[in-house]
Amino acid sequence: QMAQGLMIGLSLCLLVYSLSHGLTMRDGAYVFYAMSVGAIGLFFMAYHGLAAQYLWDDHEWLRRNAAPLMIFPGVIGGLLFLSKVLEVPSLSPRLSKAMSAGVVAAVLAGAAFVLGVMDYRGAHLAGTLLGPLPFVLGLPAAFMRARQGDRAAMYILAGWAAYAVGIFTMALFL
Repeated sequence: QMAQGLMIGLSLCLLVYSLSHGLTMRDGAYVFYAMSVGAIGLFFMAYHGLAAQYLWDDHEWLRRNAAPLMIFPGVIGGLLFLSKVLEVPSLSPRLSKAMSAGVVAAVLAGAAFVLGVMDYRGAHLAGTLLGPLPFVLGLPAAFMRARQGDRAAMYILAGWAAYAVGIFTMALFL
């Protein structure tokens, strides 16, 4: 429980920092990052049962379905953040289109799940397939930008190396 509390605390710190930085600097990239961090934090809280216990104990649908639902805004925020920070449209139009398609797929899957068109199993499968998408699509762009000497891309590569291990481990357990 202490490790989960630390993770939630770190997620909240990143969320507050990203939102405040995005609002003060008027940079949408930080809002996208906040969306991703917030959704991932809520995913882990829902997955471990903490969200059902502390956040939405009276909401039966969220208690049962929040974990797969939170994957979709995490993917959307991650793809939009990477596209903006790495300037993917000017780097690779094809990669930019793939990221845009990933955003659309996550929006449609999330909407289908919320509206009841997709059941839990379908949302689980969609989340498992879409979850690693920001890493898979962001990695080539980050490598290209890092070769050009972009420091932000180097930090993204270092952070995503650790994050990728977690994503793939969680995908195997779901």
